[in-house]
Amino acid sequence: MKSRQLYFENLLAQNALGGIPAGYNFADKTLYQIFSDLFSGGITYTQINLEPNTGLEFNLASNLQTKYNTLIADATPSQTINLLTSKTAAVWKTKTIVQVLDEILFPANLPTYTIPRLVLTDTLDPILEVGRSVTNNLSLVGTKNDAGNFTSLRILKQGVQITSSTPPPGLTATLNYADSFLVPVGVTTWTGKASYEQGVRKTDSQGVEDTRPYDLLKTTNPQQANSDFTSNSTQIDGIYPFFYGVFSSSTAPTPEQIKGFIEAGNGNKTLTKADGTISIQFNGTVQYLWFAHAEIYPTKTKWQAANNPSNGGNIGAPSDFFGAHSIQEIISPDSYWTVNYKIYVTNGRTSTQDNGVQYIINLKNS
Repeated sequence: MKSRQLYFENLLAQNALGGIPAGYNFADKTLYQIFSDLFSGGITYTQINLEPNTGLEFNLASNLQTKYNTLIADATPSQTINLLTSKTAAVWKTKTIVQVLDEILFPANLPTYTIPRLVLTDTLDPILEVGRSVTNNLSLVGTKNDAGNFTSLRILKQGVQITSSTPPPGLTATLNYADSFLVPVGVTTWTGKASYEQGVRKTDSQGVEDTRPYDLLKTTNPQQANSDFTSNSTQIDGIYPFFYGVFSSSTAPTPEQIKGFIEAGNGNKTLTKADGTISIQFNGTVQYLWFAHAEIYPTKTKWQAANNPSNGGNIGAPSDFFGAHSIQEIISPDSYWTVNYKIYVTNGRTSTQDNGVQYIINLKNS
């Protein structure tokens, strides 16, 4: 390392000493000059030389400063300490001792970011009867957190926008909408969409601005602007109920009788989709049992006593517990719909009691 001369700045002598009078200005004088003035008579002194590994050096302005001037080879990596990432010795050698200690004792903690939120809520039950008139009160609420302000909120139904708004600046933004309609068959879905502006960069624990790139919905990066921010979805499933009951007559009821029974509102109604196994507690005591489901659902071909899995069999033949189904067009007791139903009746009168306890019959597709 090249030797440099030592200077003093803004230092004045308070008392006379040797060849130096009171008020002597040490500024911009080397030690060599100072000692020459102090001891008149031609005495000279060797200039100060600072060697590597001493922790001191002269900077370009010939000012003395600390320096981590270790003799360790430049390519040697350091250990990872606390949150401090490993650096090579060559990097550490560019820092003063104070800078080195600051990095070890007070590592810069990078900031984290809270991503925006967009939540859609509704007021309908998830299962509804087809043809019923309903109103879904939808509310889309956005919270920007560390993103920029919301510039647009939108609600979509089955992928098609049904309403939108441009909210004012603020931490939160809300869009409310009342969607009135007749419940269709199958699933209906609502989704929220939003656009928001770019967020603001944070600073690390030492007050230095975060330089990481903007990115979408990441807690490690400043929040990038987004024009297609999607909320959760809400949905309903429009279904046809199934009906069931018992007949106490000595002869089996006809499909037309059961049709009239249902339309008059005398059948037991269950709002459950009949696309899979349905379970019915008939409460029969030596009576004919019957059930009916919409034609769009699979035909039931098996039955089984829920409390006794070995007690079961096929559906459809004259010798089976339930005979073959027949189809009748039925009008909803509430006038919601008019559709074909499959009607099943037992081939004889039976009891669904087991030691006085009514048991459940599972009716299956296969």
